[in-house]
Amino acid sequence: MTEVREERIDEPLEEVVIRYREDQMEVVSLCWNRRTFTVTQNHSHWVDRTLQPPLHGFTVSVDSGDILELAYQEGQATWRLERVFLE
Repeated sequence: MTEVREERIDEPLEEVVIRYREDQMEVVSLCWNRRTFTVTQNHSHWVDRTLQPPLHGFTVSVDSGDILELAYQEGQATWRLERVFLE
């Protein structure tokens, strides 16, 4: 059985490419620590409306095999890498 380890990162991303499709946001790729990752699967997207402005959260799989949790707060130009889930 594979053990998954969670690492809290909480760092800004240098670049995030998203696509709007049928009123949904999909993350296409991102750049963190000068390394570009291609998103292989978008798992989930949620909105925390208890915060003002609302915070959007995403979990995605990237080409390295890792699962990343990303966050974007409406009205701010900064995306953040919140967590990495490693096998």
